Order: sequence, then C-alpha cells, then structure tokens
Amino acid sequence: MGSFDLIFLVLVNGTMTVLLGLTFKPLLKAPVFQQVDTDNFNRCHINDKDLDRCLATTIENAIKTIGSYGIPTMNLPSVDPVKIASVEISAGTTAVNLVQKYSDVKIYGLSDISVDSAHLDLNGKILSFTTYHPEIRQEAKYSINGKIFVVPVRGKGNSKILLYEPSLKHTLRFKGETRNNMEYFSIANYTLNISIRGAHLEFQNLFDGDEELAQNILKIINDNWDMMFDDVREDVEKSSAEVCKMLAKNLFDSVPVDQIFLA
Repeated sequence: MGSFDLIFLVLVNGTMTVLLGLTFKPLLKAPVFQQVDTDNFNRCHINDKDLDRCLATTIENAIKTIGSYGIPTMNLPSVDPVKIASVEISAGTTAVNLVQKYSDVKIYGLSDISVDSAHLDLNGKILSFTTYHPEIRQEAKYSINGKIFVVPVRGKGNSKILLYEPSLKHTLRFKGETRNNMEYFSIANYTLNISIRGAHLEFQNLFDGDEELAQNILKIINDNWDMMFDDVREDVEKSSAEVCKMLAKNLFDSVPVDQIFLA
C-alpha cells in the first residue's frame, strides 16, 4: 500500500486500527507546512460581511481543485477516488440484520460537488456546510452475512453501491492550536448528516453464485433502498464522517490559519 492509498495520510506498515467501522493505518509523521498556492485556492477575508458565501465558493473550489490529481506539494492526494483499506457496517435493528464488510474500497464522485451553504462561527469554533453530489459510487470487495426481512443472506465477491443525489451536511467543531509560533485549526469533532434520493446495490456471487436466488434478493434490496438505508444510516454517517474528518485534518494540520484566511 502506497502513501496515497488512504485519504490524506502517509502510511506505514503495522497493525490496522479500527475506528467507527473504518479501518486505517496510523500516520508516519505530521505533514510539513507548504505555502498555500493562491493560484489553486480562493481565500476569504475573515471579516468579510459575505464570509459565508465566500466560504461556500472556496470549499467547493478546493475540493474540485484537489479532485482526481491531488496537490503533491501540499501532501494532498486525490479525493476522487478516495481509497480506504476496509469498512464494516454493523447489523441494523429492524430490516437489515446484516453485517457488511468491505475491503479495497474506492469511493468516486466526491469532487463532482456543489456547496449550497456554509457558515463559520468563530466564537463557537464551528464550521458547517452542505455539499450536493449528483452521484457517489463505492466499489469494493465485500463479505456479508445475516438477514434481510428475515431472509438469510450471505455472499462474498465484488460489489458496487450507487447513491443518487446525496446531500451531506458537515459540521466541524475545532479548537486553536499553536505550533512553531503559528496558529492552526485542530478538529475536535466532525459529524455528518446524509440524505439521498435513491440507491442501487450490486453484489456479485451472492449465495455462492446461485443467480436466481441472488437476483430475487437484490430486487428486494433495491426495491426497499430507503428502508434499508434508514436502518444503517447511523453507522454509515459515522464512518463517512471519519473519512471526511481525515480529509480535513490533513489540510488543517498542514496549513496555518493565516494562510487559510486573508487578514
């Protein structure tokens, strides 16, 4: 696994760590500060009366700029796709009594983005913004075992999950931190609320390749996508928030506040 294999982290060999269903390797070292390239990033005046509007534009531009290529000089790899070692979604409490394990995960569509709104509360140290994406696609190896609507389900193989028109509300709580006489933002908490307009799931090799049985259960899954998503929403939001937190943390750890905002 290389240095760009998991979000914005420099990886080392070692024991995998599980956090909120998301498995990742620890940092080798803290990113080194690089001067913000103002040709690539818009910046906002901290006292701008239209700060919220500027923030929305800046966040959208930043994610699109990082996009599929990243910014190597700032130690920022691609966000499209985001690569994750493994994710585990625990069994739901009603319809989806199903343990879902995914490995070699690739998530596409994060850089195809519009930011509808943003707000920075400096006194409360809270940044919130809402992103919209036409489609987010996850491709991964999967292993599932459990029940859907009391029907036993098992399988292992390749999978694809499509989320249609997802809207993500991001809320970051941060604190100030001084290093080398420079102030940085440190993320204390990151929460995510997700709503979607539809979903489609594909799992190859369900029931050891029994195609007729697999197609029947996939029809049940896709016909009831909303109920199934609601059943696992909390785990999905927590794991997704941890991904977003690591994306944001790498940027905020690398760049001082006075290079993020204009005086």
